[in-house]
Amino acid sequence: MRPTYFYGVDIIPGCGALLEVDLHREISRNACHILSSRLGLEARLSPTDVLRFGLEPLLETYDVILIDGTPSLNLSTINVMSACDEILVPTPAHAIDIASTLQFTQNIRELIQLFKANGSKRTKLGVHYLINRYSQSEAANTAEDIIRYIFKNRVLNNQVEKSDEVLSLIHISEPTRQAEIS
Repeated sequence: MRPTYFYGVDIIPGCGALLEVDLHREISRNACHILSSRLGLEARLSPTDVLRFGLEPLLETYDVILIDGTPSLNLSTINVMSACDEILVPTPAHAIDIASTLQFTQNIRELIQLFKANGSKRTKLGVHYLINRYSQSEAANTAEDIIRYIFKNRVLNNQVEKSDEVLSLIHISEPTRQAEIS
């Protein structure tokens, strides 16, 4: 855990090694059995429950734990989604991105099947969609209508406007790689 500039907001930074850990855990399903035995757990941990189990002690300290997964669907993303109760899927207001979001939604359905196949106690996830990169163009309005038609009441009411302003909020100085808020 590392503190941030914001009161009550801490982070656990990720790194490339996490992908390797996921890979080894997926390759060796016996690792979950070994971990369960070492922890004295009565039931064997499923590979889809390990990250969730690891985060449980933090629930005593934090009301909400946000996990920012990678935008691609890989083993790390699957483990992040497995640890969550709710998933917020950013959905850009562009036709090609809607197709990508539909594919990702199918992957979430497959993940739920993976939960069941691996004996996880979890059999569902809350999934919500946030329209982002929204503009007042006709194409964006049409994309919003399509997104709301497909995902119905799972789409949040407000959209995130397309803006370059967010990019100017954080400046990373190259020599020290420290973030400065501007």
